[in-house]
Amino acid sequence: MVFGINSQSVNFSMKDDKTYRSNDTAQTSLTVAKGYFTVPKAGKLEVKVNATTDNGNLHLTIVDNNNHHYYQIDGDDLKDSQKLYFKSGDYCIRITADAYTEKVVSLDYNIKVNS
Repeated sequence: MVFGINSQSVNFSMKDDKTYRSNDTAQTSLTVAKGYFTVPKAGKLEVKVNATTDNGNLHLTIVDNNNHHYYQIDGDDLKDSQKLYFKSGDYCIRITADAYTEKVVSLDYNIKVNS
């Protein structure tokens, strides 16, 4: 994870490749990523999402400290690019995956939030 925060911009990126084995994927839902970023001033941020898995569904949410959902997308492959309005404050990015039928799952995700 890379954080670059100042009074004018917000940068958050998260990229990883992971392989989960049968004892990990025996659960119906698996947390595959979690990251935080801070918005010092209210404004629009560009959110680019690209996440894929070889099996199961991915769910991505961005929530604030009060668990208010600012952004959510769901699907096998998550591909989206939007400009969203965020108030100043701290936010959490969560990615979960579910409905696995295979014993080994390879996950590749890439998320960037830039002002």
